[in-house]
Amino acid sequence: MATGLPARLRLPLPRRGPLAWLKPVALEVTAVPGRDGEPLEVRPPILGALAVIFGVTALDHATLVLAPLALLISLVAAFRRQFAWAAIGAISAVAALVTSTWFWSLLGLSMLAGYLL
Repeated sequence: MATGLPARLRLPLPRRGPLAWLKPVALEVTAVPGRDGEPLEVRPPILGALAVIFGVTALDHATLVLAPLALLISLVAAFRRQFAWAAIGAISAVAALVTSTWFWSLLGLSMLAGYLL
């Protein structure tokens, strides 16, 4: 019986015993086609995941270093079309900056220095 598949993709099925009444079935693996009928390339959202990790970590530790880094990586992730990850990373980074006393202290000191000088 011709199944249209190469021999290495056909599974041998038992011909005797209690399963002898089953007919052989050909298995095909199909991929969702992209442009020009080629399979889609899967790219994990590395930049988006880094933005989320840095943003959430900035809520607790090293806010002045990690929050701007998370904002920068979120911007790059958005350009790489990882919008959901970029939004979560940016929102958590902004939340970390808003709740940071060190950020507001440095911002106030810079405004005071600009006013006095």
